[in-house]
Amino acid sequence: EKVPGAGWAQMFLFGGVIESLSRRYVLPPGLTMPQFQLRLTQLVGTAGAALGVVTGCLLGMCNLFFLDLDEAERLKRAAKLDTMFETVMESAVGTMGCPVGTIFLVDFEHRELWGRAAVGYEGVVHRPLEETSSLAAWVAIKGEPAVVEDVSTDPRYCTDIERILGTPVKSCITYPIFEHGGDSVIAVLQFVNKPTPFSEEDDRVMRLMCTHFSIFIANCE
Repeated sequence: EKVPGAGWAQMFLFGGVIESLSRRYVLPPGLTMPQFQLRLTQLVGTAGAALGVVTGCLLGMCNLFFLDLDEAERLKRAAKLDTMFETVMESAVGTMGCPVGTIFLVDFEHRELWGRAAVGYEGVVHRPLEETSSLAAWVAIKGEPAVVEDVSTDPRYCTDIERILGTPVKSCITYPIFEHGGDSVIAVLQFVNKPTPFSEEDDRVMRLMCTHFSIFIANCE
């Protein structure tokens, strides 16, 4: 990584401080003017000044040991994950023929799900990680898909999404996304309001998309 201009300035300024302090507090030997003019004396003086600058530079660079060198890489991966979620979700709603889609990430530590990316509405939806709180939470806990043609008949359905959408929800399909190479549910993929009944082809597409999401997430961790 390149050291920014401000870093170089800090190091050279600090080197100058070291040299100034040495001149002030380290008394020079009592030399006569002819002795000061000797080439050897000038070389030693120059070497001492250079050593002071180098020492200051090295001390000034000590703060680099405390920098988080992985921060840039983490930010890069986070941006990559954002782009992936948004791009795939925009494509997925068209593939499924649904106007609204959401991918929820599972937060077991705080016992909740939250909308990582959504198409068809704005805002972040949160769900308690409890079986009866929502279809998404039930799927995350059970690790099983839930396909509901009429959500009004399903007690797991959470109606607050209708206030966000500003329109009633009729049907809903929700599938778990498992950890790549494991059996833990890390996310949930959900689409609502398909104009036609869900089919076996929808099941195949949902499973395929969940597999892709699992791989993408694993590659960006």
